[in-house]
Amino acid sequence: MNNIKLIRLEDSDREQFILDNQEAFNYGALEEFGLRDDHFEEDEQIISRETIEKSIDGGEAYRIMLDGRPVGGVVIRVEGEKGDLSILFTSPKEHSKGVGYAAWCEVEKLHPEVKVWETVTPYFEQRNIHFYVNRCGFHIVEFYNKFHPDPNDPKGEHMDPDHQFPDGMFRFEKVIKGRQKMKVAITYENGEVFQHFGRTPRFKIYEIEDEKVKSSQVIETGGTGHGALAGFLRERGVEVMICGGIGGGAIMAMAESGIRVYAGASGNADEVIKSYIDGSLTEIGDATCDHHEHEGHDEHGCGHGGCHH
Repeated sequence: MNNIKLIRLEDSDREQFILDNQEAFNYGALEEFGLRDDHFEEDEQIISRETIEKSIDGGEAYRIMLDGRPVGGVVIRVEGEKGDLSILFTSPKEHSKGVGYAAWCEVEKLHPEVKVWETVTPYFEQRNIHFYVNRCGFHIVEFYNKFHPDPNDPKGEHMDPDHQFPDGMFRFEKVIKGRQKMKVAITYENGEVFQHFGRTPRFKIYEIEDEKVKSSQVIETGGTGHGALAGFLRERGVEVMICGGIGGGAIMAMAESGIRVYAGASGNADEVIKSYIDGSLTEIGDATCDHHEHEGHDEHGCGHGGCHH
C-alpha cells in the first residue's frame, strides 16, 4: 500500500486524534469481549485520555494518512538505536486493508537508525498479537502479570495488571537485521495463483530484497502431495507461501517448517506478490477448498487457512 504516509500530529488535530484512538481501542475490546467493561481505564474507555496525552507529549505522534485522509495514528519514542512503539491504531473501517502494516513500514523507514523496536499489548488483543508477530515480525519476549510486573512500571501506575488487565500483557521486540533476502513461493499455473495447495503442479518462487523482487523462477513439484510440500519448500529456503485453498493439516506442516502461510489469494501471481510486498495482502484469507482428499496421510478436509506487519 504505497499511498500511506505519516504526517506529524498538529495541535489542532490533537483532540480528534485522542478520540479516534479511543474509538479504535474500544472497538478491539468490544470485538473480543462484547459489552463487558471490566478492562476499561476510565468510563467506557479502554485507554484513558491521560495515557494517550502522556504518550503524545513524551514521543513523536503521527497521523496515518491514506490518499490524503486520516485513517489512524501512531506514537513512537526513539532513543539512539532503541525505539518504543507506544500507540498504533487504525480506524475500524480500515481494518484488514493493510493500513497498519503499511504504516509500520513507514515508521521503520522514518528511523533506520533503530536496531531494536519494542511494544506491549494486553493479553486479550488477539488482533494486535497477530499483527505484531505474524505481520510486523515482532517476537514475544516477556509476559507481564501480577507475578512478574513491568520493571519500568513496578507499581502498575500506568496499567494495573490486577485491575485492568488481570491476566497480563505481552512485551514484544523486533530486532532489525538490515537488508535481508527472503523467498516467497506462490502456488502457480499459467501465470495465476493455483487454487489447491496440495495439487499445485508448480510454485513460482520470488526472491525479495529491500521490498523489491530481485528474481523469480518456476519450479515443478513433480506431483508431491500435501505432506511433502512443506519439506519441498523448506529445502529451497522459502519463508512465506501464498496460495488459494489449503487444509488445516497442511497449515500445521508449514508452521512446523517455519513457513508462514497466506491463504485465499487469487489472480495473477506477479500482482499478488506486489500486494504481499506493499502489505495489502491479508494473511488470513478465505481459504476454503471445495475438494476433500483422503489419500495417504491426508485425512483432513480443506478449511480456512492463514497464519497482517
